[in-house]
Amino acid sequence: MDPNVLNLIQGAAGAGGGDPVYVEEVFSTDLFTGTGSAQTIDNGIDLDGEGGMVWFKSRTTGGSSFNNHSVVDTERVDSSGRGKSIYPNLNSAQYSPEGTANITTSFNSNGYTTGTNENNATNTQTLASWTFRKAPGFFDIVEWTGNSTAGREIPHNLGSVPGMIFVKCVSNSGHWAVYHKDLTSAEYLLRLNDNYDEWADSAMWDSTAPTSTVFTVGADPDVNYTNYTYVAYIFAHDDQSFGDDEDESIIKCGTYTGNSSADFEVDLGWEPQYIMFKSIDGDYNWSMFDSMRGIVSGGDENYLYPNLNVSEYTAERISLTPNGFIVDASAGVLINNNGDDYIYMAIRRGPMKTPEAGTEVFAVEYISTPTSGTTKFTTNFPVDMSWANVPSQGTIGWIQDRLRGYPKYGLHATQDNYQIMRTHDNYGESTFQPNNPFFLAADKTSITYGNGINNGDNLSFAFGRAPGFFDVVAYAGTGSYGTVPHNLGAIPYLIIVKNRSAAYNWYVQSYDLGKDTWLQLNNAEAKAGNGSLFDSTLPTDSVFSVANMSGNNASGNDYIAYLFGKLPGVCEIGTYEGTGQNGGTTDLDFGFSPRFLLIKNADTNNYSWALFDSATGMSSSVGKYIRPNQSYDYASGYTGANAIIDNITDGVRILDGNSGSELNQSGDTHLYLAIA
Repeated sequence: MDPNVLNLIQGAAGAGGGDPVYVEEVFSTDLFTGTGSAQTIDNGIDLDGEGGMVWFKSRTTGGSSFNNHSVVDTERVDSSGRGKSIYPNLNSAQYSPEGTANITTSFNSNGYTTGTNENNATNTQTLASWTFRKAPGFFDIVEWTGNSTAGREIPHNLGSVPGMIFVKCVSNSGHWAVYHKDLTSAEYLLRLNDNYDEWADSAMWDSTAPTSTVFTVGADPDVNYTNYTYVAYIFAHDDQSFGDDEDESIIKCGTYTGNSSADFEVDLGWEPQYIMFKSIDGDYNWSMFDSMRGIVSGGDENYLYPNLNVSEYTAERISLTPNGFIVDASAGVLINNNGDDYIYMAIRRGPMKTPEAGTEVFAVEYISTPTSGTTKFTTNFPVDMSWANVPSQGTIGWIQDRLRGYPKYGLHATQDNYQIMRTHDNYGESTFQPNNPFFLAADKTSITYGNGINNGDNLSFAFGRAPGFFDVVAYAGTGSYGTVPHNLGAIPYLIIVKNRSAAYNWYVQSYDLGKDTWLQLNNAEAKAGNGSLFDSTLPTDSVFSVANMSGNNASGNDYIAYLFGKLPGVCEIGTYEGTGQNGGTTDLDFGFSPRFLLIKNADTNNYSWALFDSATGMSSSVGKYIRPNQSYDYASGYTGANAIIDNITDGVRILDGNSGSELNQSGDTHLYLAIA
């Protein structure tokens, strides 16, 4: 049977049913450092069974033949299954050395294994890779042998009309031909290996737009010369067949017009994690951005040029929003030359799948007097927010998040009083230096302590964004009553907001405490009984409300918000009523044993927040915890008759604590956040 016909049959069968597909199953950005030897990259993507493509680029070195962009795929392998390389920045034929010098030596059920090729194995060289798995509605790969016949139709298995297509001759030299749905017409093209603007050439696509089953090539040697071999990488546009209900898209190809007079937002309907840009009016380079290398809210971005073999640059300005991305008016010609039209391809941020266990999205680590040097805190998920403490030094609360950009954090106003999440009044943002105690590594699965933390205990938390559990939103204040969109996908039962531009408190909205109240994370005050901060409105599964207050919505100020949802088996948020001393106890059944527990008396002033964790120990025999709104060492000595907390099956027991309890004041409402 003709392979193209067989592919169509298999693709139609795959698109017709089966389990839902999520973006994290078909796309991944992976950052790693070369060792000079082979490495196995586990990103959870089944390349062996489903097929796909991996694109590599060195980030730190450029300008030599060993630093080209390199692309391999499961359709073009040697006799041992090793990937044959082609180079997006060059017009040369594919490279296929026999042996371990290939870019990849195997495609696996959960990622790939690299070879020893200089492009991705040079010792200490930092690299990025982007994995695209074949899936209807997202991505497909097609090979064919040319016949020089104009109007030839090439079948594909995308199952929808392509938004973008890359074509490369792999048997001979030839330019990369690029189709995009928003070029002037199907007569036009771009070159991936050049910076040229669009131009018309009817011999390329035969002036024919692709369909959901075929795309058309002309007789140009770059796409269809007799006996030459070609490969096409085919990207979908807005195919809404993903997610739990199989009604969401994960990739969009679109266009916008540059505007150097004002910032503007491109609405995708979701937050992206990867964007490729190209001006179609000017001879400007292609550019690639992704959130793992850094797309910073209010700062410069890390990007690469697909058409050049140079190292990574840091400049330009875009920001991610829950619904798309903002192009800054000050961005350069690469993405925003006034009046020029730009095309883009954007891929949705994951995960889309709701987590089933706390270990998928939360990690805690305790290190007692770590040795000097660098210590990695490793998780099994991409870290979106990190929260670190050095309580024995009175250093409680370094916070970083991926949206604000590694390695930014909040800086406390008082030099000798460092609080959790820098929770006392905050003077904007600063930058972690290598000798500070904690920072989020660029590696998506590692949090790294820098030098100089060997003077005391270190306690660190890592959070991953996921539906129903946790979300992070960076937004700009407007000074007007309104709403801020989010991607939690559920009602946020706890929201923590911080002004990033000026010295204001950390404000907390609790769904359970009601629409007209709020707390402050950085002090021990009881809830405030007015709705002036959150517009007397409870959040919904798509937005939260803000008033015209400087604490969360001053015009010209930037903000960061952390949103937590109730998710059975993963996260529980609620309240309980204190029973007082002299034997009173309260059992809190979460349905799991918590690894993180934050409690606050909401009714009475001067009762601090209390933070317990499983790494330090959460029981009557340990008897210590952190007060996030204070800077001193662990609160300790709460054992025996003074014990205030203990373990029970699937929860905790709040005890009376004869010396006085911050957790069990009689008749008072106490707020809690528990994570499995």
